[in-house]
Amino acid sequence: MKRALLAFVFLATYSTYSFAQTQWCIESGAEITDSVEVELTVSGQGGGTAQAIWEILAYRTTSGQVNYMIDPASISFKGDASVINALTTQQIFDLIGMATVSEGVAIGATPCPSSCLTPSYATVVQPSCVSRTGTGESTSFESCYSSGCCVRVYSVCCPNGQGMPQVVLISSQSPGCSGASGYGPGPCTSTCP
Repeated sequence: MKRALLAFVFLATYSTYSFAQTQWCIESGAEITDSVEVELTVSGQGGGTAQAIWEILAYRTTSGQVNYMIDPASISFKGDASVINALTTQQIFDLIGMATVSEGVAIGATPCPSSCLTPSYATVVQPSCVSRTGTGESTSFESCYSSGCCVRVYSVCCPNGQGMPQVVLISSQSPGCSGASGYGPGPCTSTCP
């Protein structure tokens, strides 16, 4: 399996994408604050590049923290098929999770203190299991039935300035994919580490 090197390239635009199928991962009483489209460029070992494009839904919890939700059905790809195909489903969601938090810092939704001794925290949620179909640019994901939610928590700090956040995954939890079934022909695979 090829290891992908990544370079973040963010493209933020506002949209009205419907997240109806995966809103169960958002806590009751949360207020949706924003929807943003993000683009991430991933470089492969052979020099090729590909882009993952997805929408994030920012929401404010009842305690006042802004968290993020990813709808797997909003993820699309363009670019070098070999780079896309070399990434496992979990690797894709790992990259997307970190890039989502970095975008949250860029749009001012997640604070980014200069000291990593007192970081801020951000949570990214998505369905625990997805069915992956297609290859290259036609790769797509659908949430699996009864999959529950993957919850990732990141620490965030900006010792080198707001344009270069340090985003570190500190915990993740998921019920796993046992008993989950997919919409399409692909098996259900985990989105969580």
